[in-house]
Amino acid sequence: MPANQNFPSLGSQKVVDVWTPALQGLLDEGSLFVATNTTVGTPIATTTSVVDAANSGATSAQTRPVAIIYNGNAPLSGKVIYPLTWNWMLSQVPTSATSWRLGLWLEPVGSNAYASGGSAITPVAMNQTLSSPPMSRAQIYFGAITANATTAGGLRIAQRMLNSAVPVTLDQWMFVFGMSRGSDQVAGGAGAKNVNVALPPVGIPPGWALKVGMWGASNAAAPSWEFELVYAERDLGL
Repeated sequence: MPANQNFPSLGSQKVVDVWTPALQGLLDEGSLFVATNTTVGTPIATTTSVVDAANSGATSAQTRPVAIIYNGNAPLSGKVIYPLTWNWMLSQVPTSATSWRLGLWLEPVGSNAYASGGSAITPVAMNQTLSSPPMSRAQIYFGAITANATTAGGLRIAQRMLNSAVPVTLDQWMFVFGMSRGSDQVAGGAGAKNVNVALPPVGIPPGWALKVGMWGASNAAAPSWEFELVYAERDLGL
């Protein structure tokens, strides 16, 4: 766990719950990171023809995910990556999909899942007051990605119906990992929506990858997004 050189002072001691919703404890110790699309107002386009999550073909959300987070720490050692919140804002809509879905897969040691495409995203440490701000070992990709097929040891850990109709421009979905209940989770209608989507808590072990897939039947346009991912990187069990 990275040390904050500004504390302790004169032998003092403090106790803080790092996993509180406000996350100041994680910020203070230097374990909190943020990753966003590179330029404000410039969304990143994803793949057009993702229509299902069931197979390993060219139209599968497993092989054409929207995002991948790979934990570059050495297997069986190093830190675990814990996604906390992930805000997505839709710019270009998927024009003909009849609904919109989400799937999450964990890929085990031996495959970083990423093959090609998309944009490499550089995360930033959220505590810049430390004399040596920590560096994240997360390798993050977003966009029109080609991924390796889910392996035999891959785990589907979540699936959600995000919208019962075609999403609209400026829809915002806030994915909250570890939240038990969302708000307006199955949204429809023509107006832009702000939706909180509850997801299970996720820890990406060293050498594993998280794949995020989105798809809708008969989609005919490549959706594009701006996003903000907040995550923690900590030793297992701390």
